[in-house]
Amino acid sequence: MELNTSAGHQLLLHMKKLEAFVLLFGLIFSTQTLTAQIWPKTYFPNKSIYPHSLIEYYDSGYLIGSWYITDDNLPQNGSLIKTDRNGDILWFKRLGNLNDGTAVFDVNQTSDGGLIISGSTEQIDAAGDPFILKLDACGEVEWCRIYNIGKNRLDAASAILEIPSGYIALIFYGFHLFSDGKTHLYQLDHNGNMVWQQVYGGSDSLIVGAEGRDLKITPDGHYLINGFCYYPDRDTIEPSYLRPLIIKVDSMGNAEWELPWSTVDGGSFYGQSYRSILDNNNTIYSCGRSIEPYTPPPGDRPVIIKTDWEGNEISYHNMVPDSWQAVFFNINWF
Repeated sequence: MELNTSAGHQLLLHMKKLEAFVLLFGLIFSTQTLTAQIWPKTYFPNKSIYPHSLIEYYDSGYLIGSWYITDDNLPQNGSLIKTDRNGDILWFKRLGNLNDGTAVFDVNQTSDGGLIISGSTEQIDAAGDPFILKLDACGEVEWCRIYNIGKNRLDAASAILEIPSGYIALIFYGFHLFSDGKTHLYQLDHNGNMVWQQVYGGSDSLIVGAEGRDLKITPDGHYLINGFCYYPDRDTIEPSYLRPLIIKVDSMGNAEWELPWSTVDGGSFYGQSYRSILDNNNTIYSCGRSIEPYTPPPGDRPVIIKTDWEGNEISYHNMVPDSWQAVFFNINWF
């Protein structure tokens, strides 16, 4: 299976067209009694907008990173939507030039009250380059870096986080599906200049096609990458199957361990991992999907997988046992 390098955009290879709506749920708790108010919100119903990142803002409102898409599901422009705590729009900001293929993958607040944003843009390469954009507290551009790292393939900055020395970014290199060298970390200074770069997915020669999807800073100041790869069943070297992949990285970008989830309780495990959280004992909980082709009924289950701090599989828990083509994309603590 080859990635499509024309006009942009392998980045939508695993995504379906999503019309312009975001469904948010607000929980309002009374000091007298515990009650919940649920409110759906629809934004720009006559536009095609793909929401990809959502954070709670400093004022208890929400910030949505997204992009306009064409009728062919290709990015046109990046966008930010800011709401109050009730989900009502306070402001909207378009990112990039008209029809320059900019797409927002991740957005986070910075310690100075501004925003750090990552994604992909076609401003230099028509297939897409990673970009990192820093906005100040007023939403004005402080700096923007486009990393022109490949020709005629989609490359993207999947995630961006602030660290004391600057920023850490998860970068996707858009090589073909089963290739190596697709998952990178960039450490950047406060102006987006490169400090170091590392690539992952090569500690085991049986790992192929490793892709990172999310990045987390761990309590020890190291990094956790969630994603997926292809890996054979135990005691074989082929064929390779889709597996969740979790990678623990030290503060200098060196891989401490790379775990392709493959065998749990003596059985083969297939699926993907998208995001992780840690409890007080540093047990890692990751959300994603479990592929169960031989169970009745067969299907893709939303799943939570548990991994220990040393990179060993513990257990998995299907959240909707009878589901079909279902994925669990986000997980967080209340």
